[in-house]
Amino acid sequence: MATLFLETPQATHSTQFWGTIGGSVTRDATAARDPVGLSSWKCASGAGNAAAYLLTASLTSRRASAYFYFEHFPASDVSILWLNGGMSLKITSGGVLKETTSGDTGSTLATGTLYRISITQDGINFRVYVNGVIDITTANADPSGLDARFGWLSAPGANRILNVSHCYVDDDASGDDPGGGNALRVTAKLPDELNDDNYDSTEGTGAVNERPINEANCKHHDARSQVLQDWTLETAAEGDVDISGDTLVARCAWMWAMSSKDGDTVCIVDNGDSATCWPDIDGVVQLCTKITDSAVYPSNAAGIGQKSGPAAPDEYLYECGTLIAYIVSIIPAAIAPPLGGQVI
Repeated sequence: MATLFLETPQATHSTQFWGTIGGSVTRDATAARDPVGLSSWKCASGAGNAAAYLLTASLTSRRASAYFYFEHFPASDVSILWLNGGMSLKITSGGVLKETTSGDTGSTLATGTLYRISITQDGINFRVYVNGVIDITTANADPSGLDARFGWLSAPGANRILNVSHCYVDDDASGDDPGGGNALRVTAKLPDELNDDNYDSTEGTGAVNERPINEANCKHHDARSQVLQDWTLETAAEGDVDISGDTLVARCAWMWAMSSKDGDTVCIVDNGDSATCWPDIDGVVQLCTKITDSAVYPSNAAGIGQKSGPAAPDEYLYECGTLIAYIVSIIPAAIAPPLGGQVI
């Protein structure tokens, strides 16, 4: 199994991780719409009744999972979670989950409630899970999809709102829920203490742990030398969420970076490793990511950062951090359970 995508709005407070944004999708800091009380993506159709969704870049995906909070249900059936045209999940105007191709139905959901919903494809069956419990099984041998989509995938009716958070995608063909019977979530960890400090200039404050991204502050290296600029990572217990007692699934090291020199190569520092590089990102600020499946929390002093290119460096590191996908060991009791069961 390989993790293909993981994301939380807490990473950058904006949509840099997504390949495409359809319609109006904005960060919403309403605590009740996120299982950890921080933020989620608000997909709003508006008065013009438009689709509003998030789409990943091309992925060979077989499982997707996310938290959903419906402020409203659609006026008619609308897909909310998709792996390809033959693997998508709809919700009806009455809140009933429905597999798109067969029309098979599952649970009736409620507005104003958080649900973790997963869809899987094992090459024989398409399955839907709600809060870790199997809800729909439909014979569907469609191959794995080329992207994953979350939100209102078509027009749901005017002024309808759906919140999505803790999005996760992998290529596992087992057909099982990626979180099992527990909660699969994603949290953001930021740079902490300075480790290697070899870049030759600082712009603004030099901070690389800001949310939202602030390009006025960065670390900059102009000399023709290959050097490291990195920091320790917040510990498992620090930052937005304490995950020190939870089961880790994968991490995604990321940086918002640029080089102004044609043909330059920029490398990311991830838990002491700096071998993953991007050539020719000259003149355009972009997101660089490196995903690692690991049940071990990063512990190297060079937790996150950047390595300059060897030939014609002129690198800028604006922000960086690491996302962690994890399975919760203890479920907070403060959130009311949906469907009469445990909230996960």
